[in-house]
Amino acid sequence: MLSSEPAQANRETWVVLGSANGSSNLGDESMWHSAIKELRNERGPVRIITDGMNSWDPGIDDVEVIPSFQQALRRGYRVPMRPLRKIVGYPWQRGRALRLASAQRSSHLGGALGAKWRSAIAESDGIIFSGAGAITDDYAVHGVASWSVLTEWASSMGKPVLFVGQGVGPLANPKAQRLVAKMLSTASVVSVRESRSADVVSELSPSTPVHVTPDWAVLNCPSPEDRQFATELKNRLVGEGDFQVLSLHRRHTTTRQQIQELSNWARGMVEANAARNIRTLFVSNMTAGRYSDDRTTADMLTSFWPAGSRSDLVVLREVHSAGVVRALLGLSQGVIATRYHPVVFALAEGVAAYGISYDEYYDQKLQGALANFGIYDNVSRLGSTESNPNRILDALLATHVSIDMDDIRQRTLEPFVDSLNRVGR
Repeated sequence: MLSSEPAQANRETWVVLGSANGSSNLGDESMWHSAIKELRNERGPVRIITDGMNSWDPGIDDVEVIPSFQQALRRGYRVPMRPLRKIVGYPWQRGRALRLASAQRSSHLGGALGAKWRSAIAESDGIIFSGAGAITDDYAVHGVASWSVLTEWASSMGKPVLFVGQGVGPLANPKAQRLVAKMLSTASVVSVRESRSADVVSELSPSTPVHVTPDWAVLNCPSPEDRQFATELKNRLVGEGDFQVLSLHRRHTTTRQQIQELSNWARGMVEANAARNIRTLFVSNMTAGRYSDDRTTADMLTSFWPAGSRSDLVVLREVHSAGVVRALLGLSQGVIATRYHPVVFALAEGVAAYGISYDEYYDQKLQGALANFGIYDNVSRLGSTESNPNRILDALLATHVSIDMDDIRQRTLEPFVDSLNRVGR
């Protein structure tokens, strides 16, 4: 139950929304934790209201979790029965959510859940959207429709709106473009994690100042205990020799042909490593969900391999914290990933990384992650000649990652801190 009592003197309440709290996405939760930490560094013991799954424990004191508002756009009273929702699929759900968010009477949207979020925003000192790659056609129910309604409510109540560490685009849907333009125009600050996102923001909302910063997950560093445990984990899994990391995933849109292609490529990658006396360790970024559990993807990929070669890929099966996983990647010779945040984690640890992209969305994300560290050539489309395993290994050996955490912190936090200072207390 949300408190109806006035906030304590000099103690603020902020709504800080994540991308996938409780979904097991290590990267997105790292960005959220960094946002909370830095907000409290600036504002003291701030009370937090956030979104997440009902069973999610954020592991931080004084945080209230409310179900994500996007559920009201997915499961409103007009939504047909569950079997029919499966038939109509995501494009229908996205279209409906965008229509609802564009409605003139959005102040009454969402039923009981909407009322709870309006109350949360009303009692807050402001709303922060922590880093995500959700302001795009693929995730428009969440990052466009849901967020545009919440920003409209916050703006109408005179609450400051901050977007930090965002990935914006691709956005081809005209209705989504209009909602995003209006949403971003309300913001006190918009920081994005790569230059293409900045271009999209400027195209949609030319008057909105936008800053390109490193990904906020970089600020969530492993503890000494994380590093010690990661070393023990590495020795248990692959011994004391050199190893490379693969972190691969599939989405609900991934075709069987892409799975077969990824399987063939991954087998070639493992064999190329073995020829150089390098072990290959598969490390997941997500460990839950029908499509999102990367361990299931690893099993699917190796199911196409001859039985005798499946054991050549060591799969990390246990679930560990973002700190442990990042520290483990930092012990490797290099990280090759289709997912965005394993690339970010590796680079933050000073380890070379290479991105394998499915499409334009992943081109933008992976190229942006690498560009923040001055690396511009380490992304290839799956199936292209540039994705040849030996070529990738040579590229990793030639890649030098330079880390200056003081500079990274300053570049990441400066727009955020300046905006907090402008909105005052």
